[in-house]
Amino acid sequence: MPDASERGDTIFARTLSDEDERARRVEGVPEPFLGTRLHFAWAVVWLSLVTIPFSIVQMVTHRFWPTAENFKRWSSRWARVILGGMGIGLDVDDRAGLAPEEACVFVVNHQNLLDIFTTAAAIPYPFAYLAKEELTRVPFLSLALRHSPSLFIDRSSRRASVRCLAEAVGRLREGQSVLVFAEGSRSYSPVVYPFKRGAFRVAVKAGVPVVPVTIRDSYRVMDERRYASRPGTLSLVIGEPISPKEDGDAPAVMAAAREQMEGALAAERRRCGVEEAGEELARRGTGQSDEP
Repeated sequence: MPDASERGDTIFARTLSDEDERARRVEGVPEPFLGTRLHFAWAVVWLSLVTIPFSIVQMVTHRFWPTAENFKRWSSRWARVILGGMGIGLDVDDRAGLAPEEACVFVVNHQNLLDIFTTAAAIPYPFAYLAKEELTRVPFLSLALRHSPSLFIDRSSRRASVRCLAEAVGRLREGQSVLVFAEGSRSYSPVVYPFKRGAFRVAVKAGVPVVPVTIRDSYRVMDERRYASRPGTLSLVIGEPISPKEDGDAPAVMAAAREQMEGALAAERRRCGVEEAGEELARRGTGQSDEP
């Protein structure tokens, strides 16, 4: 299922595909009533007001401290202010136990727009995003990301994608962690869509572990396709690191990461009535895409 950026949008998904229409039947997604529409409008205003000054601060500080630690410091504060202003809290279960200097690839499922803020606020380890090139068109947010250790992947060009992934390998070998939304699209539900292989190949080539990060229920708080949101608490699990055993071990690492995510989401899928959809994708094995 293409997400907003793949349909020409950058942050807010405005066009509902057939699969999006089916996803509307997921129980617990905010309905577009007056209250949820007003909350969403406030969220957009608040996001804009907060992002402008924090982007400028990130840009200035990056000139003197161009590190993942500096980016983590300001991105975390930015995200927590945004979530706090929207009345959204975080419940984080950190099972990784990583050392501060340990590099890894954080692999995250992608439910909706809130995942950007959730990962920035909830993950306590420094990292840079491996983000879609489309984010370079988002005002001010692109300014902050460009003046950070983050990398942009252009999936419309295989050559550019390969070059970006090679640069990510270099960063990891230097001790800098990266974060990737492995599905490449938003599910708007607790169903894990097929993974793209790039993040796992990068981890294997760099010889660093993959850490699955599972966002359980952000779909219950926002649906940007219908401009609806509400206050709530988001639950996130930072899973156990998965270390590649040998070159070419990407499929095994991918399968192990998916298993952790499926386990963390099983109860949530039952809760919202999409258990069969999750089981169908799980039966496909790793559920993978050949795209980077």
